Amino acid sequence: MIFAFAVALVACTPKDKPEETGKVTDSESVSDTEKREIPFELPDLKAAVEHMVTGLEMTDMTELDSDSLVLRYGIIDKYTDVYAIVSASIASDECVIFKANDEGAAAEIVELLKTYRDDRIELYNGYAPEETPRLKSAYIGEKNGYVVFAATLNPENAEALFFGLPESLEG
Repeated sequence: MIFAFAVALVACTPKDKPEETGKVTDSESVSDTEKREIPFELPDLKAAVEHMVTGLEMTDMTELDSDSLVLRYGIIDKYTDVYAIVSASIASDECVIFKANDEGAAAEIVELLKTYRDDRIELYNGYAPEETPRLKSAYIGEKNGYVVFAATLNPENAEALFFGLPESLEG
């Protein structure tokens, strides 16, 4: 009887107020104007790139080491962090995110990636022309010093994934 009373008491006790985390729970409903602004910061570029690769349904991918990054993109001393995953086969799939040193460096990285894309299109035209549409529609974007390049047939999806990264990776 005492046990039943204790269970009833616990069941009727109001739940503790959730800790203020700033996160909107599934049960909460807020208007767009009330939603909190998520800062665009990506402390883990590996997780960010892997999230994009998964979302873009890229398969058979491999990580680039630091020497390969310099050889592939030709970008030196303009970033504080970078992570890239590229196709392990002849496919042109790839995704890379740079954390630029500053706004000027971010703009330079964008221009260098455009040149890189154009060079890759020319290269693929010579031996795997079926891969050039992915490069021609590659997404290159920048936000708060983060620059992304994603060779994909769906640049709109790449853009949505990139701009949604802070929330997606927020744990």
